[in-house]
Amino acid sequence: FELFLIQRKYTLFSEGFLSVHHLSSPSQILQFIFVSLSADAAILGFIILALLFASDKIGLKHPGRRLLILAVSITPLILTDFINYRLAAYLGDAVDLSMMFELVGGNPLEFVAVGFEHLILPLFLFLVLCLLVAFFTWKLKKSPGNAMKQRIAFDTTRRVCLEVGLLFLFGFILLSFARITSEPFNHGLKRKPSGQLLGYFAETLSDIDRDGFGLLSRPADPDPFDATVFPYAVDIPGNGIDENGVAGDLPIDEAYQDEAFFRTSQWQYKPHLIFVMLESFRADLIGASYEGKAVTPVLEKLASQGISVQQAFSHNGYTVQSRYHTFTGNLNASLNKTSLIDDFKKNGYEVAFFSGQDESFGAENMQIGFERADTAYDARAEVDRRYTKFSTPGSLGLPYDVLLERVTTFLKTRGSNQPLFLYLNLIDTHFPYYHKTILPLINDVVLSRSEIRSERKNELKAMYLNTAANMDRAVGLILDEFRQALGQEPAIIVSADHGESLFEDDFLGHGYRINDAQTRIPLIITGLPLVIEEPFGQSELRRVIHTALDRPHEKSQTPLRQENQKKQVFQYIGTIERPRQIAMRSLAGRIIYDFRSGLVQVAGKAWQQPEMLDALEVADFRQLVYFWERNQTPKKGEKK
Repeated sequence: FELFLIQRKYTLFSEGFLSVHHLSSPSQILQFIFVSLSADAAILGFIILALLFASDKIGLKHPGRRLLILAVSITPLILTDFINYRLAAYLGDAVDLSMMFELVGGNPLEFVAVGFEHLILPLFLFLVLCLLVAFFTWKLKKSPGNAMKQRIAFDTTRRVCLEVGLLFLFGFILLSFARITSEPFNHGLKRKPSGQLLGYFAETLSDIDRDGFGLLSRPADPDPFDATVFPYAVDIPGNGIDENGVAGDLPIDEAYQDEAFFRTSQWQYKPHLIFVMLESFRADLIGASYEGKAVTPVLEKLASQGISVQQAFSHNGYTVQSRYHTFTGNLNASLNKTSLIDDFKKNGYEVAFFSGQDESFGAENMQIGFERADTAYDARAEVDRRYTKFSTPGSLGLPYDVLLERVTTFLKTRGSNQPLFLYLNLIDTHFPYYHKTILPLINDVVLSRSEIRSERKNELKAMYLNTAANMDRAVGLILDEFRQALGQEPAIIVSADHGESLFEDDFLGHGYRINDAQTRIPLIITGLPLVIEEPFGQSELRRVIHTALDRPHEKSQTPLRQENQKKQVFQYIGTIERPRQIAMRSLAGRIIYDFRSGLVQVAGKAWQQPEMLDALEVADFRQLVYFWERNQTPKKGEKK
């Protein structure tokens, strides 16, 4: 059963689409099966032994107990396989539970909130199993077989425990050796519950220097005997030691480059400004159509009045990080705790912040000062009006019509004559991409959460497009209300936190792959003389706003878009301190380094070892790593 699922999803036993690691010969496949069964036996030996002892304690002596115990011991592994397979059906090779746990703030309830409907079947099967076990245990205990004074030959002496221990030791050593010496074996065995359990023991026992990285770690520990050298360690520049084991020691002349400095002088141009942030909104939605119907007519009209940036990117395909990068202009959490909210307030603006999500969600050092806005409204204000089933911080969401209602009331009752900075975060295009107040503007396709599967990706795309059309309409309604209430034409910025994969690349969601579907975002600007260089990263927005508003008011406030062939945008997966991948995106393409495999991909070509790159590619690879290390290195006079 496991081998079938592993082959079906990861094509381990044959070459397939996006198959990186596979077994190339029948002998390798047989060896893998032997190691796989040995790992299962190592774990099942202890489970079965414990169940046999327990059955003796409760007086269950019937011969049929052996089959019952075998079924009970194997079923949890099969259910785990099934759940892992369902996760892989959505996340593909990007399944990384530790990263998922980090991104949801370490709150296990967030897993339930997002995946509840997909857990119903496994939970139901588990409940059925429990009932069957209880029923058969009762029947066996009551059966005539118990009246017979037969004693099943079961030696409970130290010999049996020793045999089970040796079985575990054999499987443990064999699996560890296989995972260390063969990447295809490692790729397949870590997909099995028994392989994961034995791998955990191997990691813990082999972490000699106790730096958190053992023999099976991905990334591998560069020096297993030195606790100061380990993956993701801060590389001290110029000391001759490569603390994190990637691209050599960070040169001194590549370190200590300061982050952007934001001036505090008063702006000379202070227009009303509306900043709309759309959740999980792909860049290719601008100009898209469905059966001849335009998806984003309002945004297209705004683009015709200003600019639509074609090569704008999020640094990280996850909301909390993207929000932080956009508002603070920083990639890493630093000593600078100010944001756009503070900039506008210092320049005499009234700041109104309306968000459909819980703005408290995320690490403390990734907050942007939401509570410092003059008007601060988020999903916590009206939990009872949410469209989400759960109210956990990472799941809580208000529909766009509630936000429109609140913004309209604010605009009509506003008494201030200060220039206004209005921020609006619309989140309806987030998974599951539909709720009951979404109107059928371009189609009426609706899928429930349990129906969102790869084989229905065309219907999913249609539903997503219709929800995006609703967000486009909402932007138009907000602009109408603004013009009516204030009698002026505002400057406008419309963007997104990140994109979204809709199974086109065998993946659903965001934040787990560095590609254009998940990281290319729309950026539409009107009424502000911003100068945008492509490719453009979210962290640049704060700086270009400062630069534009520092200049006196001019008759033409048309933004400018220009290409820069040498410019690059840094991107990463996970947290910037411990990323799974890092990348640089230029107009020519993208270079990606994967910490787990130690491989590099240049411009979409095959993954390869860094030493196999040509001279130009090696230079690009080192600059990518140096940039990441620079963002982890304390500035001069600063403690990390």
